[in-house]
Amino acid sequence: MNLRSAVAACLSAVALMASAYSHAAPVAVDLTGLEEFSGLSNVFRSGVRISPNCNFSTDSIIDLRPPAIYFDAAGCQSELGEDGGFNRNFLGPAQYEPPTNDPVLYVDAYGAPFSLLNITIGVVPFILETSRDSITFPFSGVTSFDFSRNAAFSDITYFLVRYSGSDQGAPALGFSNVVVDLQGKISTPGTLGLLSLGALAFVTRSRIRSKRASQTQAASL
Repeated sequence: MNLRSAVAACLSAVALMASAYSHAAPVAVDLTGLEEFSGLSNVFRSGVRISPNCNFSTDSIIDLRPPAIYFDAAGCQSELGEDGGFNRNFLGPAQYEPPTNDPVLYVDAYGAPFSLLNITIGVVPFILETSRDSITFPFSGVTSFDFSRNAAFSDITYFLVRYSGSDQGAPALGFSNVVVDLQGKISTPGTLGLLSLGALAFVTRSRIRSKRASQTQAASL
């Protein structure tokens, strides 16, 4: 194999790995077993962080197909409200930090970009906000959304769900069936760097050898 062919093969391998890295498989966020966590805490599952500013629950007056997570503003107006207070370690935007009358449930991928592909939300009117946009759904009911071909939900750094009207005083809003594309978080980007460096080292060594061979040939003349 000559130098040009070898370099082309290395670069093709790098391109193939880059393609695999940028098109990670969809991940269904695991919402099982959430009753084991404090409703005032953050939850870390399937490569994402779920953070209520007030509190979350696995029980509700509505009926999403389990597993699901619900939330409201019970006790969120003061640090030690009679219903439990709020999440001191809320991870979302500053405007939603408690104490507040505006409960939200925030999701991100540790600051990395990702895409929201599917989610089921219900049951009262709600607002779905992302790092790119905010959309109001002024209707009630349980609705499943497929955003896999919607660019507005691609390359986001977070999404959150919040009530578009007044809080119901009990968990009347929540979501389930969350599927995201973490866009390479599952793969190891260091592999690309190592392969690229390997290709560069190969090219450098080959050039040095070629130059030495030319110098040796010239000296023998």
